[in-house]
Amino acid sequence: MRTRDLIKQHSRGWRRDRLRPFPELRFTYEEEASPEEFFVPYVWSLAAAAAAALVAQSTGETPFGGAQQQSAASTSSGRQSPSAASPSGSLLRSASGALGRCLASLEADSIGSAESDRFYWPLAVLVWGSYVMKLAARLSWAETAQNLGLSAGILSLALTSWRFQAAYRRHGAPLRLLLLTYGYLMPVLTSMEAMDAFSPAPSTIPVLGGLVDTYSLWLSTRNAFLAWALVGCRPPLYLAVPYQLFGLWRITRADFCQATVLKHPIMQQRTEVAHVVFSIGLTGMGAYLPARLVVPTSAHGRCSSLLLFYNIVFAFLAPLLLLVPLRQQQRGAAGAQPRGVLQQVERRLEGWLRQLMLPGRAEVGLGPPFPIGDLLLRWWLTVAVLWTSCCALAS
Repeated sequence: MRTRDLIKQHSRGWRRDRLRPFPELRFTYEEEASPEEFFVPYVWSLAAAAAAALVAQSTGETPFGGAQQQSAASTSSGRQSPSAASPSGSLLRSASGALGRCLASLEADSIGSAESDRFYWPLAVLVWGSYVMKLAARLSWAETAQNLGLSAGILSLALTSWRFQAAYRRHGAPLRLLLLTYGYLMPVLTSMEAMDAFSPAPSTIPVLGGLVDTYSLWLSTRNAFLAWALVGCRPPLYLAVPYQLFGLWRITRADFCQATVLKHPIMQQRTEVAHVVFSIGLTGMGAYLPARLVVPTSAHGRCSSLLLFYNIVFAFLAPLLLLVPLRQQQRGAAGAQPRGVLQQVERRLEGWLRQLMLPGRAEVGLGPPFPIGDLLLRWWLTVAVLWTSCCALAS
């Protein structure tokens, strides 16, 4: 007889007056501040295990890689199952497991929160929609279709972040990475027609014309898109750096110096003024460097060097610096220890970028003030190295 049956049988003879009643049990549940840090990798690991089990079932193997046993009749008759696993099944099983681990790591390492995305993506729909409408009449059907495809992706993320918040928290990181990949691969990203349509001519405002043209070129040379896309999608730094390098390579290879606005005499004059200003600012290094490393000899070389420097600062360096405070805020003051090679790379990249930022009060402490002079010296050296490198490449 089972233990439960014994307890049930003898409990019928117990006297109620000798039983001591227990108080009603009450439990409280307190949710952590970031439960997704545990549940998202856990759910992805369950999904990867389930996918491996389905693949193993379809290929006739166990989830642990061994072959299924034959029936007792087959074994008694002398037939045995093959000991080696199917190569295709092992490959699919390894791929599904690796995909699950990658998605779990991407979700855990992504920067930002779903609450802020509820306001960011609707704003992005308005901004990108106005940009597409302005350029629709000047671009070809193929280029307009590419912009509309990106608009559909942004709208999908906006609707998902509002209507399906739980699904967005689970799958937001890979969806944002897919959108970022599509945007950086679009051929219209390097379209000269889009450049001419957005900035047909330089500004003629007497005093603020240079600032207006700087803002206009920030938009037309796709620097604004690269910055907006990275800050909106917020991948980990070990993915953000190669993505920005790829985007920087694409817009630099497009040679926007052939655009009509940059060939205008006003813009060429402003390019010469910029080279004079940078040459004066780098006089300390100019005494030890050839002139071609500070000012290229040709007009096209001067335009290319200035535009490359502009792209590096506004399309590569500035968006990455915006991600560092978000990453630090997400990790918290204590910070989590690196779990693997990618997380160690992330910490190293974050440490390099923080050299160009003011330290927080927790880092400075109560003793010395903010090291403004040290920060200015680091930026001067960074600008000097970037400017001379851009001039050398353009020469």
